[in-house]
Amino acid sequence: MNDYLSIRIKELINALHMTQRKFAKTLDITPEIVSKYITKGRIPETRIIKKISQSFNVSADWLLTGEGEMFISDNKEKIINPGMPPEFIEKLRDDIKNKDDSFFASLSMSKDKLFDVLIGKQKLTRIEVIELARKLNKSLDEYVYLAGYMPEEFTRVLENPRMMESLRAAGNLSDKDINQAIDAFQDVLKEFEKRHPSKKK
Repeated sequence: MNDYLSIRIKELINALHMTQRKFAKTLDITPEIVSKYITKGRIPETRIIKKISQSFNVSADWLLTGEGEMFISDNKEKIINPGMPPEFIEKLRDDIKNKDDSFFASLSMSKDKLFDVLIGKQKLTRIEVIELARKLNKSLDEYVYLAGYMPEEFTRVLENPRMMESLRAAGNLSDKDINQAIDAFQDVLKEFEKRHPSKKK
C-alpha cells in the first residue's frame, strides 16, 4: 500500500502542476517530508491526509485506496467561490495536464497563479482567459463562455459610443435607444447560441 500511496501523491503533485516545495508549503510541512512520502513510502498522518483533501479538493478514498476519481467533482461550492466556474477549471486542467515548463514560462501569469486557479483560490481576468485559449489553440468563445465572461460580441455592444453617451446622461435613454440595445443583444445571443448549441440554457 505504501508504494501505491507514494505513486498517487506524486501523481497528484504532477496533476496540480506543483513543485514538491509548493505542495509542502500549502500543507505547512517541509519538502523533506513530502520527499519521504514519495521516495521512502512514508505514510502521511491522518491530519495530513485530511489537509491534502481539503486544500486540493482531492478524494481521500482515491488517495488511500486508488478507487474513484482523484478530484472531488461534486464539491462545486468549494470550486466556485472565490475562483473560476468548475466547468472552466475541469477544462483547463485537462488542457494543460501534459504541458511542460516551457509552456508555463511562455505565459504572462505565473505557474503558481495557475495552480491557485486550479484549486479554486484565484480567478483569472478575461485577458488571461483569452491568452490561455490562444496559447493552447483552443476555442476562444468556449474558454470565455466557460470562464463566465461575456463573448467578444457583447463587449462590442457595451462599448458602443452611442450607448455609453446615453448612459452618461444619467440613464436618459430614449425608447429608440432601448429598443436598439435589446435588438443588438438578441442578435448577438442568437449568433452565439447558433455557434454553441450545447451551451443553450
